[in-house]
Amino acid sequence: MAEPSKNNNGWRAPDASLASEVTFVSLPPQEQAQVREFLQRFGYLDRSRDTTDLDPSVDDHAALKCFQRFIGLPDTGKFDAETQTAMDKPRCGFPDVSGISDFVLSGSKWHKPVITWRLVGGSEDLPLERVRKAILKACVQWDRHMNHNKLQEVLSGPADILILFAKRNHGDGHNFDGPGRVLAHAYFPPPAGGMLSGDIHFDEDEKWTDDFLMKVALHEVGHSLGLAHSTDPRAVMFPTFSDKSSLNTDDIAGIRRLYP
Repeated sequence: MAEPSKNNNGWRAPDASLASEVTFVSLPPQEQAQVREFLQRFGYLDRSRDTTDLDPSVDDHAALKCFQRFIGLPDTGKFDAETQTAMDKPRCGFPDVSGISDFVLSGSKWHKPVITWRLVGGSEDLPLERVRKAILKACVQWDRHMNHNKLQEVLSGPADILILFAKRNHGDGHNFDGPGRVLAHAYFPPPAGGMLSGDIHFDEDEKWTDDFLMKVALHEVGHSLGLAHSTDPRAVMFPTFSDKSSLNTDDIAGIRRLYP
């Protein structure tokens, strides 16, 4: 078998022509660990599972198939080039599957008419006023589809949603990973997230522009309001970044169901 090539993240991308031969258990141990960490991080595999199982690869195989189904790939359970590419795409750090991570409690929403947000700090890449403008643009889109609730900025004091930029280990137990892959993450409204409920964190190691920030913020504000990831690749709430600048019918249906 030909030697797989490495990409910039240090993963060993399988040769697409040999994709049918690349099973999870056939990967070298280091690559198995990297794929497993991805599946755990995004909710497909329980971090607390019993590692003394006689055949943990059964869980790994099922988790890989679950990821493939969620992202819209054939659920072969094979670690092929398409699966590698999907795992390497820039994306949100919020888990795709609920019930495993402390980010996620299904059915969480704000029970108040005015939901406040405050920018705690800006980015090294953009002046503070341009950061505020990008966040405001994202909030306005969600506001249009909530009949009895409103997102409102406050410049000081307490706020429901705190927004900040941070690097790597920033104290919430969900470290950023440097440039690429995870761009940002957010927490659901109470009771999810504890003291961090609703908060949004952007990875300061990314290169932020006005447009890029607005598009990522559009996705993250959806989480802060209570929306999970969508399996619709046309939706803003799809897990991977794909340059969407406006909500689609799936996003609108979701927010209207939460806030009728």
